[in-house]
Amino acid sequence: MPQIIAVVLECDEFALSAPLSTWHGMWSKLFNGLSPEGNPFHGSEKSGISAGIAGSMRNFASGKHEMRWEFGFLDDSLGSAFLMKLRDEEPEFILSRNPLKLRRKPFRRRDRFGSVSFADLCCLADEFASTKQAVDLQFVSPMQFRRSGRRSLSVEPDRLFDSVLNKCERFLPPEAGKFISNLDARKLRIDDIDLKGVEIKYRPDLTEKGVVGKIRIIADRKEDRQGMHFLALMAVYSGIGAKTAMGMGKVDLKI
Repeated sequence: MPQIIAVVLECDEFALSAPLSTWHGMWSKLFNGLSPEGNPFHGSEKSGISAGIAGSMRNFASGKHEMRWEFGFLDDSLGSAFLMKLRDEEPEFILSRNPLKLRRKPFRRRDRFGSVSFADLCCLADEFASTKQAVDLQFVSPMQFRRSGRRSLSVEPDRLFDSVLNKCERFLPPEAGKFISNLDARKLRIDDIDLKGVEIKYRPDLTEKGVVGKIRIIADRKEDRQGMHFLALMAVYSGIGAKTAMGMGKVDLKI
């Protein structure tokens, strides 16, 4: 049962400007011991986990900043274990020796993506395929691709959906195969695109580039629509592109 868990932290200026690698170090410690296979948050593109900053705002009542991180899980047992650890054990959030405060208890996102079975996602993909010719994706955190160690910001439908499939394939139930087998992502086309290049501090000594914004993709062939909609739904949990466990490539889907 894929799920999205939100964590809202009260942040100072240090946290607001901290590089992604520093945040990743903090989160990685919180994932220790959750899986017998080792720490699942060490950056594997096939770990079934994505992470990203979903919003930052100033709380005028307290004068403090709040930052909301969201974690997508394709493995429901791992997601539930993470949520239970944050709620029951009340661990410390130490960002490079700098303690942060929780603004509220961590929670599953309160919309239809918060916790949903693969069967329900299959039904949604079926429903959308019969009523919607397009998907609208929004890149919330900078997205990039890596190929042979080189960065690419080129956004093509087949590259987007191949990335999602690569991340989530080992978690999918057999019944999901029918949604993917007929999809030829090379036949999809971009109908509208509003992306901009941004830079993000990845390490203190390294800045990464990516794109954020919106893209609409259309499937002219009916046989492609099930697979397109199913993988677009999966992207909300898996992210798209490189370094999705590090805070990049977070995706939202407009329904």
